[in-house]
Amino acid sequence: MLNHKKETMLPIQTIDPQEIEASTDGCVNARRDYILGLWAGHKMGLHGDELQLYVRDVLYTDRVTPGTDPMINKVAQDFSSCGVALANNQIRVAFQNAERTARTEMMVTD
Repeated sequence: MLNHKKETMLPIQTIDPQEIEASTDGCVNARRDYILGLWAGHKMGLHGDELQLYVRDVLYTDRVTPGTDPMINKVAQDFSSCGVALANNQIRVAFQNAERTARTEMMVTD
């Protein structure tokens, strides 16, 4: 027999949009970093386990030193050491695209 327990929901007027934004921001940042790591890893020719390790490294970098500039600098240094010629402004565009994609994906519900 199914349990039809009535769930209680907060009235919409008691939910602060800034509180929702703050509580999901970590999820958006993690998703953004994941997308950025995949993009950068592919640019460096990484595949399989190497790509997974690189993505994890990108995620870790943002946890240790959060912010846009440290992420841009990390990817730029990695590109430089692998011989990938991309300017910081191109990496910044990829970062912004990754954030936009992450926010869009977070808004999708099933």
